[in-house]
Amino acid sequence: MGDEFEKYSKKTKYDVPKQTKAENFKYLNKRYPAQNCTVIIGDSIVELWNLELFKKYAKVLDCEVLNRGISGDTSDRMYQRLEENAINIKPKNIAVLIGTNDIGLGLPPEFSEKNVENSIKLIREKLPGTKIIIISLLPVNKNIGLFNSCVGKRNNELIDELNLRYMELCKKYKVDYLDINTKLKDKKGRFEKDYTYDGLHPNIKGFVLMTPELIDLLK
Repeated sequence: MGDEFEKYSKKTKYDVPKQTKAENFKYLNKRYPAQNCTVIIGDSIVELWNLELFKKYAKVLDCEVLNRGISGDTSDRMYQRLEENAINIKPKNIAVLIGTNDIGLGLPPEFSEKNVENSIKLIREKLPGTKIIIISLLPVNKNIGLFNSCVGKRNNELIDELNLRYMELCKKYKVDYLDINTKLKDKKGRFEKDYTYDGLHPNIKGFVLMTPELIDLLK
């Protein structure tokens, strides 16, 4: 990553809980490596994704699904842990959902775009046969109950801009782009209230909608 982005490292530095989660994933991959698996990696939206929803897919294709989400994760820190938390077990699919916390911290879209591009290039270099799926950022809704403070600096205009950048990256590198954002929006372009509990994270209904969309793209 270029020097122009080094100034953001203080904002994205892991605290003890985040670093512990990354170290735990590293240990699991080394000690209990999964075979023929799918890895979903990203932030709290990934961490909250209930793997029971993948049970039928995993059984039919004999493919374990691993959750490598860390709440509060940012695109640069995810890129840094990608090798030890995902690539080293040689999964047949890697799905990435990252970037909303970058926006929440006020980081520019080109920062997230560059980190996701570097992640695609690293996976391609190390695992040319692995399928890569970049999942769109989800919309937000600042009008959900008492929890709307979770949305913070995020807004749907910035999210849409970053999603367009991700879409172009996917075209450039010929990887799959999964547009979940559109399916979760209400008529005003906000996170549909039936699918979220705080305007930022999906509830179980949201994840039930998201899961088959991802499964359709997996090997």
